[in-house]
Amino acid sequence: KGFLTLADAIPAILYYCPQARFVFAGQDMFLKEAGCMARNYISRKTPAEHLVFLGEISPDELVAYYRKSSVVVFPSFYESSGIACLEAMACGCAIVASDVGGIKDMIINEEQGLLVPLGRPQELGQAVVRFFQDAALRESCAKNAVQKVVKEFNYDNLVKKTLVVYEEAIS
Repeated sequence: KGFLTLADAIPAILYYCPQARFVFAGQDMFLKEAGCMARNYISRKTPAEHLVFLGEISPDELVAYYRKSSVVVFPSFYESSGIACLEAMACGCAIVASDVGGIKDMIINEEQGLLVPLGRPQELGQAVVRFFQDAALRESCAKNAVQKVVKEFNYDNLVKKTLVVYEEAIS
């Protein structure tokens, strides 16, 4: 979700951060809007030495990649719950994401990550560059993200919130 937005932002990111590498995990998919596979579209806009395509990886491998990443980008067009974003937050990642659905409910802009308008490659690129250039902000957001996950998305809290929903539905 949102591959085109990220792919269109990569040239500007590389202009300001020529050391950046982009790692894509997950199954390649056909992008109807571009008329080709996501990997092909991204490869046309990005020099090969800046790209890594992992394909499908295990949850343990995903966690390892999250922990090695400086910035994790979720340019989603929709996100009902944002579980992948929550997983990256739990791993201490600095998050740049579209301000949609469940993501905008879990991230406060400039506190746990940077939120950008939906489908806006220029703003997405600027946010990624901002994190690369401002280590203090990047580290603060990553730390706050972990704290938010621990505080608000722990098992006990989720069970309590679920019980409240069930009790309201019954009454």
